[in-house]
Amino acid sequence: MTADLARSHDLLRGEVRRLEGELADKNRRLEHKKRLEALGRVAAGVAHEFRNPLGGIRLTVDALMGDPATDRNRERLSHIRHAVSHLDHIVEDLLTFTRTTSVLRVPILVTTLLEEAITIAFPERESVTTRLTLDGPSDTRLLVDRHAMTQVLVNLLTNADQATLSVGEIRVCWGVRGERIWIEVVDSGPGIPAGEEERIFHPFHSLRDGGTGLGLSIVHSRVESHEGEISVVKNAWGGGSELTGARFRILLPLTTIEQESL
Repeated sequence: MTADLARSHDLLRGEVRRLEGELADKNRRLEHKKRLEALGRVAAGVAHEFRNPLGGIRLTVDALMGDPATDRNRERLSHIRHAVSHLDHIVEDLLTFTRTTSVLRVPILVTTLLEEAITIAFPERESVTTRLTLDGPSDTRLLVDRHAMTQVLVNLLTNADQATLSVGEIRVCWGVRGERIWIEVVDSGPGIPAGEEERIFHPFHSLRDGGTGLGLSIVHSRVESHEGEISVVKNAWGGGSELTGARFRILLPLTTIEQESL
């Protein structure tokens, strides 16, 4: 009897610890969401304030570029146009980061999703020097928002290409574990510095010169909108264990098409 009580006590204590961990994790996610919402409202205001003046500057520069009288200043105007384009990119990232999007789930093969993302990330595939390898079951299907998840993969592939200086290797692996579908994107670049594994998903935190620090925040938001998770990991579930660069792992619920239609 005493042994049974002790066993029951241990089981109960373990269950309490598990529930406490789940509650702490949910509270952390809720606080993170609140901070992002507050930051998003500020960022949206800043983006809209910048958009109109930038449009005026762009129109003025384009008009001056077409005026023969400004030939001697053409190089300077070109620099201004480049700077405006860079600021436009930042504004667009800000608006994407703050935009609330509904998730329209459709059934799609992982291979099809990757093909679309690769076409966008590497529009001139024939001239790409980065070695890109895909490794996973060809019949694995997802039930996701096609546009949102393509955006996630494009961002990860682009980051990997930049990390390898377009001359390294990128490997995308996927499969099913338990009730989840996992996708890993790993590269042969320098990797993520220790201590940055979580911070890189924070808004405006970038490890790259000239980066807005919003790309991975958007990725994180899009994955979470699918009740999924994304993290930087060290151990490989798929291939590419010999690659020592950054390894991003996405976990998505294994929701069957039949279940979703009920």
